[in-house]
Amino acid sequence: MMNRHKMRNRASFVVAALLALPAASAQAKTQAGMDLSVNGGYASNPYLDSVSSTGTATFTASAQPYVTFRAPTSTTTLRGDVSQNIYSQNYADTTDYSISSVSDIAISPITSINANAGYSSQVQNTLLPVLSPIGGIPTNPNLPVILDPSAPASLTRRVRTLYGGASLKTAFSPRDSLTIGVNGAQVRYPEQSILTNSYDSLGGQLSYMRRISGATSIGLTLGASHNNYLDRVAGDSSSYSPSLTVQTKLAPRLELNLSGGVTFSDIDVIGGTIHQTSLSGQGSLCRTGDRSNFCLQASRSVVPTGYAGISRST
Repeated sequence: MMNRHKMRNRASFVVAALLALPAASAQAKTQAGMDLSVNGGYASNPYLDSVSSTGTATFTASAQPYVTFRAPTSTTTLRGDVSQNIYSQNYADTTDYSISSVSDIAISPITSINANAGYSSQVQNTLLPVLSPIGGIPTNPNLPVILDPSAPASLTRRVRTLYGGASLKTAFSPRDSLTIGVNGAQVRYPEQSILTNSYDSLGGQLSYMRRISGATSIGLTLGASHNNYLDRVAGDSSSYSPSLTVQTKLAPRLELNLSGGVTFSDIDVIGGTIHQTSLSGQGSLCRTGDRSNFCLQASRSVVPTGYAGISRST
């Protein structure tokens, strides 16, 4: 397993890479700011501790600095997050931090690139949903987030995640477009245990969309992923996911996105391989207002877990 020194070096490399992204945009316009938030409450058992479930008052203060670089053909946003979690009794205070970058680059009028990367270090608790390191928070706010099925096993533990991805979208006719994407993540726990195991994940997607009317598009997506667990033979898996997609505007401000298909998985176990077939898909119904957005979202997917193996997440 990667030691702390190597992890710090890798995190430093990511930070340097993120800060270097906008350097080429000499004509970029810069906008910077910071979001501050505080919240308090009461938790009866923030870590689902079966030994001691004494409650505690909670207080969390967060600072999220950001800087956006805008150029004629690109936009890059760097964002940091530092959160201090304070408990009045029974539990030690914790500090979470992360850094991320999202870039949109127009190569030509018909071709664009989206890239994202980041690093996070968090002590998991039940006060906020634990997101899957593979799904995480989507760059498209109209898509649903994916929860981590192994969250109960990682509570009280610091999880370090390094992730990145890129996609290229191009139109080869007024009605047809093609998107190619890759993504990867490294998930590290402080030490190996029966319940939590560090792993690497790598995936890719190929998506074709055709506009059949002014408001509706349909398409086909083919996805593939491979998950590899460190220091463990069983649990490695490969998955393949074909799906159909429909995007349509029900009204000028109301948009419906639906995607459905199946996921075929091969999972390594002691003595062989098992095959698994699962339904998968996602959907959203979003209304865009003058000062607000409202979305109903749902998803079902197959994602890796800290248990060593994949799980269906709904």
